[in-house]
Amino acid sequence: MDDCTSDPIAVALESNDEALAFGSRIAREMLERMPDLTRKSWCIFVYDSQGGCISVMPIGALSS
Repeated sequence: MDDCTSDPIAVALESNDEALAFGSRIAREMLERMPDLTRKSWCIFVYDSQGGCISVMPIGALSS
């Protein structure tokens, strides 16, 4: 199992729907650049400013 963390980035999003769309877009862009990510079971997480999780987008789910 891979374990990878990255430094968070701050992005101003107006709503939970926008956060879901953002997570999906980032996951799709990563998958386009690195198609082998589908085999790694990685996810994109989007958190609000208080640290609460708004969205979890499994990258492999986008390829199914």
